[in-house]
Amino acid sequence: MLGSVRMKAANSFVRITAALLIAGSAGACKSDTEKQEENVQEAREKVIEKSQEVREEQGDVAEAKRELAQARTEFLNNVDARLTELDGRIAAKKANAAVDQGRIATLRAEANALRTQIADETRPYAEDAKSSFDRIVRDIETELDRGDETK
Repeated sequence: MLGSVRMKAANSFVRITAALLIAGSAGACKSDTEKQEENVQEAREKVIEKSQEVREEQGDVAEAKRELAQARTEFLNNVDARLTELDGRIAAKKANAAVDQGRIATLRAEANALRTQIADETRPYAEDAKSSFDRIVRDIETELDRGDETK
């Protein structure tokens, strides 16, 4: 009888120990599961946070691209405006050059006529020929000086 009481006590002890071990294992498993869930939740939060950072950076990149496109457009518009201005200045200089060339051609013709008059030995050298020559020289110098001012 003492052996069967001991046996029953030992069996009870084994059952209680087994129950505690199982409960402990279940507690440990639950603890591992909770830890995994916490880890998964932390990972989700990090993914969400990083996704928001990526979206913000994508917005910054898109804004920088828009600003760069605008800067390029402004630069090209400035270049076009400058070229148009230069075209206008060149056209004005061409028009002035044509007038200047016409004036110089007239002066050259007057100088040649005067040269012919002076070379004509049958005509006396007149004072009006000298004054005409002086006027032609002054006009030529004026035209040449005006050409230098436009540079």
